[in-house]
Amino acid sequence: LHGVASGCPFPGPPSEGGRCFTGFPTASASVASFNRSLWYAVGRAQGDEARWAYDHGFLSGLHLRGPQLNPQRDPRWGRNDNSPGECAYLEGEFGAQMVLGGQGALPNGSWPFGEYRKAIHEMKHFAAYSMEQGRNERSDTADISLRDLAEYYFVPLRACIEQADLGAFMCSYSAVNGTASCGNHWMNVEVVRRHWGWDGVIESDCGAVEGISAHRHGGWASASTEAAVAALNASVSVDCMSPPAKNAYTHRLGQAVTDGVVSRAQLETAVARVYKGRFQTGEFDPGNGRWNLPDDTIYSAAHQQLSLEAAQQSIVLVRNSPASGAAKLPLKPGSRIAVIGPNGNSSHVFVGSYHGANCAADATAGSLNSTQVRDTSCLSSTFQEIAKVNGA
Repeated sequence: LHGVASGCPFPGPPSEGGRCFTGFPTASASVASFNRSLWYAVGRAQGDEARWAYDHGFLSGLHLRGPQLNPQRDPRWGRNDNSPGECAYLEGEFGAQMVLGGQGALPNGSWPFGEYRKAIHEMKHFAAYSMEQGRNERSDTADISLRDLAEYYFVPLRACIEQADLGAFMCSYSAVNGTASCGNHWMNVEVVRRHWGWDGVIESDCGAVEGISAHRHGGWASASTEAAVAALNASVSVDCMSPPAKNAYTHRLGQAVTDGVVSRAQLETAVARVYKGRFQTGEFDPGNGRWNLPDDTIYSAAHQQLSLEAAQQSIVLVRNSPASGAAKLPLKPGSRIAVIGPNGNSSHVFVGSYHGANCAADATAGSLNSTQVRDTSCLSSTFQEIAKVNGA
């Protein structure tokens, strides 16, 4: 979802070997291919590049936040481009294949190294996040029937768990039927853990634990004991909150154990789930040789070709009828086509709302600033490509 990393592992001109991580079409585009083997291949490629980045010190961990599997419900929602459509079943199939490929499964679903994983995927955001309205406010709740939750909103996560052994999921900022998702014992414990039999990591969206106070009292509160206890009781293992001074888990759970509000066993269970994933990715036995990925894994010719195929298969053509003389494609030199709108001569629109660096020639070693990450000067716009066909 966010790209393997914002930085560029091999900065510099492409003629001198400069290259960044491979970019792939956004989920809303990729899902339109209706191609499970393609989704698996893209997941595998991204997993390979993430694994290389970790093994070579470019990433500090292998916990990958994605895929984003919240069904599109409103065209105004800001995350539609990285959500794979409005069909919950299709989202689940898409997500399961991406997770299988990214976590290191073989195409037949078996795991070549037993319990070891190439990476750990974190599906996001559970649940009904696409109904969000007014983040960290009491009004940010969706009233959804149990039937709709079971038959629609819960489907993508369950598919990833049952088909792909998903390692983690992220609970959302929003609330369902008045209860904040990160403090929702029924959803996280009764349904996911006890009914579905899952024992992975639940991480909060960043600030969502602290946002539990907003759903209960109408105001966001940093480092809230009540919020921390509610989240731990809902089996949330990780409180993603920065800066650390506002992190409810860091500053409140120790005292909560002393006061007897939560137990030490609950903390140990949360920690054990996190460490299980770290053991599965081989963090504590480096140099084990399980994946041994070469440097040319990054932006390899095979990954570039796969990205092109994914883009080509994502295209949905409404109508192109050569027999009737109404065909518009392929474009013919000399054709006059109006390119209208704010995105007509923009290349940035093609990389989606979440992405890593694209232009190695303008990148620098190490972390990139926001300007470098947003740089798409090495990519063409729709207007430029049409002009090229016309010989302009």
